[in-house]
Amino acid sequence: MRAATAPDEIGRMDRSAALAHLRANACLAAIPAGALDAFAGIAQCQRLARGELLVARGSPAPGVALVLKGAIHASSFSDEGHEFAVSMLEFDGLWGLAATLDGGGMLRDNRALQAAEILLLPREPFMEIIDREPDLYRYFVGVLCRRIRTAHAIMDELALCALQQRLPRLLSALTANAAPGERGVPVSQTQEALAALLGVSRHAVNRELKQLEARGLLSLGYGEIRVRDCAGLKALW
Repeated sequence: MRAATAPDEIGRMDRSAALAHLRANACLAAIPAGALDAFAGIAQCQRLARGELLVARGSPAPGVALVLKGAIHASSFSDEGHEFAVSMLEFDGLWGLAATLDGGGMLRDNRALQAAEILLLPREPFMEIIDREPDLYRYFVGVLCRRIRTAHAIMDELALCALQQRLPRLLSALTANAAPGERGVPVSQTQEALAALLGVSRHAVNRELKQLEARGLLSLGYGEIRVRDCAGLKALW
């Protein structure tokens, strides 16, 4: 990983382009048009190189962000150096919401898993907008409540479901919005990243991937994974 540095590029985003991105996000689409336009007016575009630190554990959130390209990797490390990865994005594509609202520090290091581009709503002007429109607090509380429910579902899955179910489900989630090509749908994450997300060893992930390949559900190549049968993969959940 690269050392902690400032993001490669930060600049104001075109208002119309920002508004289009905000409307396209399922989590924000129901926000009143006036508030959404106000958010578009403060939007910044931020680009990070692979491995770039966006914000360190314990640091204040720079604001609320949408990941437009690439992936943000949130993880913690044990004293022995073992990594626990929470997500490649965040549950619903909206990053940094809780830490922005409460002003507390980030719970984990957040880095660009690969070259990434984000739409950032800086914390101070973001909070000014929702202070002017208090109904937005109720809206974002609903978002956070859904995340709590999702987190509990994930904990149940970790405790009760075998890797043979969890890996196909993760692969399906990671390729849900990808366009299939002639050779299948590419999975952008590496086997190491999948293992970190699932809380298992790379060897265990590789073993399961080879079994899925033998069933014709995906193909493995040097540094790549491609899903060939999305329906078949979902049937294993």
